[in-house]
Amino acid sequence: MNMRKFLSFLVIALVFGLGGYFASKYLPVGTVFADNDNDGITDDVDADDDNDGILDTEDVDAQEDHSLDHDNDGTDDSEDLDDDNDGIEDEQDDSDLDEDNDGVDDGDDVDDDNDDKVDTEENQFEDDLDEDGQDNEIDQDDDNDGTLDSEDSDDDNDEVEDAEDPDDDGDEVEDAEEEIEDHGGE
Repeated sequence: MNMRKFLSFLVIALVFGLGGYFASKYLPVGTVFADNDNDGITDDVDADDDNDGILDTEDVDAQEDHSLDHDNDGTDDSEDLDDDNDGIEDEQDDSDLDEDNDGVDDGDDVDDDNDDKVDTEENQFEDDLDEDGQDNEIDQDDDNDGTLDSEDSDDDNDEVEDAEDPDDDGDEVEDAEEEIEDHGGE
């Protein structure tokens, strides 16, 4: 068989699914085809080798491997026996993710984001302006500015504390002018 006929046959075989016939006729026994996405369809006949939903003919990066490697150990999760590198093989692991890579599965980790705050205490109060773990109703300094709420004042409710507000009462006359008028000035 000359090369041109061989290539023509190969194209026809691949296009019309005759790969098995071709393999049994012309390849040595024991030849194994790659199956990059482990879907049971060998790459030579798989229209989407990486199983990303984009056909290989449309996929710009069809030859690149975009597999996940959660623990960044160089072994793709699809082949890694311990995806999160916590020492417990995935088949035995109740929670196979360890987002903060501290060796403790997120399901068992009391601080799964490694921010030094126990997860059950984070954001347990819906109304905690300064996020100090105290609800505003019991927090004596809601905004954590160092001034107790009882000393903070916003007379005109414009969300600017009076100490910073040039017009505390919202009457459109600046406080400095009112003081001068109140004390017999202009």
